[in-house]
Amino acid sequence: MFACIHAPGNLPLAIECARGFSPWIEENPPDAVIFDVRGLESLYGPPPALAREIERRVGVPASIAIAANPDAAMHAALGLRGVTVIEKGREAEALAPLPVNLLRASPETAELLHLWGIRTFGEFAALPPLGVAARLGEEGMHLQRLAQGDGYRQLQPIVDPLEFEDEMELDDRSLNNYTF
Repeated sequence: MFACIHAPGNLPLAIECARGFSPWIEENPPDAVIFDVRGLESLYGPPPALAREIERRVGVPASIAIAANPDAAMHAALGLRGVTVIEKGREAEALAPLPVNLLRASPETAELLHLWGIRTFGEFAALPPLGVAARLGEEGMHLQRLAQGDGYRQLQPIVDPLEFEDEMELDDRSLNNYTF
């Protein structure tokens, strides 16, 4: 399970909130963060309860989504207001009304979809896969899987910069040799 917080203009607060739930956080500029919430049910209850807790902690207006894969969670948070919990296997249904521009296609692919009259995830997902592959290639096949809610990838977590500190421990005996 993955959660996404979409907090327009408040990415630092969204990241801070996500850190309270998981060490595996992916920044998705300009204003979304995706994080791994697997295993948190024992602490927060079922996904709807977890989503409410995330909403309570974020502290700013935000859309929150929980789904079985990071891309479905991200698209739901970007395209649906409020709190959304998508049950595993119902991703395509939940994402169907979203505008196809959320897929972040290349300009050429976006133009073709526009010319074909494809406006929503559902319309794109319903196209024959072989036709999409023949006309849009690998990018089209990938985008169609995302529109169907089938995307799965590993998070690209934020890597905090390493900080080095120098420390020296003095022995009490060495202090006895000095007069102050």
